[in-house]
Amino acid sequence: MGRVWRWSGLAIGLVSCGPQVDAGDGTDVDTASGGLDTSTSVGSSVGTSVGTSVGTSVGSSTTTDTTGDDDTATTIGPKFDLPSECSVWDQNCPPGYKCSIRASEGSGSFDETVCVPVDADAKPIGASCSSGELPYDGIDDCAHGSLCWLGDEAAGTGICRAFCSGSESDPTCPDACDWCTISGDGILTLCLPQCDPLASDCAPGEGCYAANGETFACVPDASMGEMIGSGCEYINACPSGLACIGAGAFPECPNATGCCSPYCDMDAAVDPCDALAPGTVCTPWYPEGPPDPACTGMGSLGVCTAP
Repeated sequence: MGRVWRWSGLAIGLVSCGPQVDAGDGTDVDTASGGLDTSTSVGSSVGTSVGTSVGTSVGSSTTTDTTGDDDTATTIGPKFDLPSECSVWDQNCPPGYKCSIRASEGSGSFDETVCVPVDADAKPIGASCSSGELPYDGIDDCAHGSLCWLGDEAAGTGICRAFCSGSESDPTCPDACDWCTISGDGILTLCLPQCDPLASDCAPGEGCYAANGETFACVPDASMGEMIGSGCEYINACPSGLACIGAGAFPECPNATGCCSPYCDMDAAVDPCDALAPGTVCTPWYPEGPPDPACTGMGSLGVCTAP
């Protein structure tokens, strides 16, 4: 069974470069609220002073209703009268179709389910994919039971990720080390692989980010030239390998919300932090050890913070 984390809200209209990771306080996963914990304490609070929640903003793309405007049933193709909504859990669309999710016209987030045709050359889970000219209409070239999770919104390309199976109370994923994400009132339910932020082991266009303070998962990289010391408001606004930590935890942070700071290896022979970010030291991310080291191999992860 894959692990599960829940997103309690949607981050609407953040920046138009893919789903955003909102910088929360480590316990509140309401992605609509924003804000970073600006605590300068270390130890047990370091892992929760960085951003922890994942948003589902789909940028500024305009979507088109590809299934018509009938509120009760719509027809795609000549054979089936399709329901106006479906279940991503049950995948209850007619043969040749899959239940996908889309952003309704004028919406800034995934908020509807829809039956769409399965591509004739459907890509398997984990493969590179394309969402076509309308990236959030639910139509892509991924296999039945999966979605093209965009890494590059402008190009409409990403990675096929499986929808969670089972139920909201007992979700499962194809890979035991995947995390089932549930957000948007249960609309967005995807299995994302766990990762090691020191290893850069995510697919192109994705980065390894702290999804809930404890678990790191591969999420679209939304950085736009940020570097060590750059201001940040969302975790994936920093390049992969950097954490968006509270402003008070980074020396002379120019941003009131937070700054990008490197992850570090607590077992390194020499603390690398002062050379990377002067005035910082390598501080344990997991003071009591990682929650699931079998899936990531992480046992000595740290982050560079003010002493």
